[in-house]
Amino acid sequence: MAATPSIHPAVKAYAERHRIDGGAVRSDGRLTLSVDGRYRLHLRTLVDNRIAVTARLLDLSGRSNTDDLLGRLGSIGAGMLRDHASTLCLDERDQALLLQEVLVPATDAAQLESAIAGFLNAMGFWSRICASESSLPAH
Repeated sequence: MAATPSIHPAVKAYAERHRIDGGAVRSDGRLTLSVDGRYRLHLRTLVDNRIAVTARLLDLSGRSNTDDLLGRLGSIGAGMLRDHASTLCLDERDQALLLQEVLVPATDAAQLESAIAGFLNAMGFWSRICASESSLPAH
């Protein structure tokens, strides 16, 4: 029998503060948030009690220019590191480009709230960039 994933206290407090139904937490311990009908992000407590904040930016399946696209986005991402804690990462299984930020185990509800706000700012930027870059013809 698999253990029920634990929910980080900051995630639980965030959900309570925003009146998110406790049933919104999935069986894998992930809480999915929809923000302004535009963004979907996931909060998941990791095994070591860190919190992963993740959002899907771009479907990469079936693209012929993936290497070029990822090279351009990676260059932009390197410049973002000095101002944003979130980074680009690949989900190989789902063939997707993600934005992710991992928070320390000692994160409290106020810090989580602040991290989500910063993440959403970065998400807005990356959503525009990915839409623009992914529409360019293959090189």
